[in-house]
Amino acid sequence: MRRVIASAVLVGAVAACPARAEPDGFARAFVSAVWAEDSALLDDEDFDSSALIAGLSGGWEYSKSKTRLQLSSTVVDYTDGGRDDRWNNELRLGQELELSDDVDFDGQLVLATEVQTLEFRNADQATLQGRLTWRPSAADRLRLYAAYRTRSYDDAAATNADAPYFGVEWRRRVDRGAYFELEARHEEVDADRASFDYRRTSLTASYSRTFDDKTRGRAVLGYRTWTYDNRLTPAGRSREDWSLAPELELRRALTAAVDLELNVRHVIRRSNDDRFERDGNRVAVSLAYEF
Repeated sequence: MRRVIASAVLVGAVAACPARAEPDGFARAFVSAVWAEDSALLDDEDFDSSALIAGLSGGWEYSKSKTRLQLSSTVVDYTDGGRDDRWNNELRLGQELELSDDVDFDGQLVLATEVQTLEFRNADQATLQGRLTWRPSAADRLRLYAAYRTRSYDDAAATNADAPYFGVEWRRRVDRGAYFELEARHEEVDADRASFDYRRTSLTASYSRTFDDKTRGRAVLGYRTWTYDNRLTPAGRSREDWSLAPELELRRALTAAVDLELNVRHVIRRSNDDRFERDGNRVAVSLAYEF
C-alpha cells in the first residue's frame, strides 16, 4: 500500500495539471493536545486517546477544471500507556463536475496509511467516493454519497477487507451564518478475518453559527449502533453496541492565518456485553496555521 501511495502521488500530480492551467496552492499546519478518559473512546478516530498531535497538509487546486490534489501527514504521540505512536500519510485527488445550476457531482480517491478503524488499531486504506449535491433552494442543500473502501490490516495474518458505505446529508440555513444539519450513514466491513466483520449505522444532528467575524460555535449530537456478528457475548450472542455523544466546539480566529479550537465531548456507550459499557469525557485544544 505504501508503494501504491507513492506512485499515486506522482500520477495524481500529473493528472491534476491540465495544460496552461495555473494552480492555486494551499497549506495548513496544526498541533493538538487531547485528554480523553479510556471510557470516552469511539474507536475509529485518530484522536480517541490522550495524545499530542501534529500535522501538515498541502496541495494544489485548479479552479477552472475544479481539480484538487492534497497530501497530508499526521504524527500522533499517545500519552496513554500501551499504545504505539502512529504516523498517518494521505493522498486525496478530487474532481468536481457541474451538472446543472443546482446539481454538482464530485468524485474523490483517497489513499492512506496507518488509519485507525473500529475493528482494528491500524490499517492501510484506499477509498473511492462519489457524491451528488442538490441545492433545491438558496437555504437548502441535499447530498447523497457512496464509497468503496479496501483495507489492509497490520496484523499477523495480513488481513484484508472490503468496507463500503453510503449516506445522505441535509443542511438548512436557518439564519445568517447559522446552519442546521442532519446526516444518516450506513457501513459494513467484510474481512478475511471473521472477527473484524461488522455493520454500523450512524445518525448525526448539528447546529452551527457564527457569533462574529472571528468566532464560530457548533453543537453536535451523534448516535451510532453497530453489530459484530462474529464477536460473541458471554451468553453466546452476537455483540451489539451503541453510543451517544453530545459535543461542543468553539473556533476563534486569532489572526487572519491562525485559528484556535476547543472541542469537548461526552460519550455514553452501551452494549449487550457488560464489559463494553462505559461513559467518559474528551477534551481537545488545537492551534492551526493557514499558509
